[in-house]
Amino acid sequence: MKLSITIAALALSLTAASLSAASLDDAQAAVKAAKTAGFPWTTTVNLLKKADKAEGDKQSTIIESIMLQTAASMKQAELAKKAGPRF
Repeated sequence: MKLSITIAALALSLTAASLSAASLDDAQAAVKAAKTAGFPWTTTVNLLKKADKAEGDKQSTIIESIMLQTAASMKQAELAKKAGPRF
């Protein structure tokens, strides 16, 4: 599980570096990776549906938002593993 999360995080970071080049398939893979990590955000599924219907610049803007949100949810999953009381 840890290896798959690490690989997914690496893939997302590489994709986030070139957000403008992200495609709908990349966004779908990112949402799937976030679900696998255990912290999917509910907004990303709705944005994915909107991106599927949108075209052109609007679609690329929505895909950028999806990529940012999935990267943040992956970070949230990583931080949740270390969560605990701090005394």
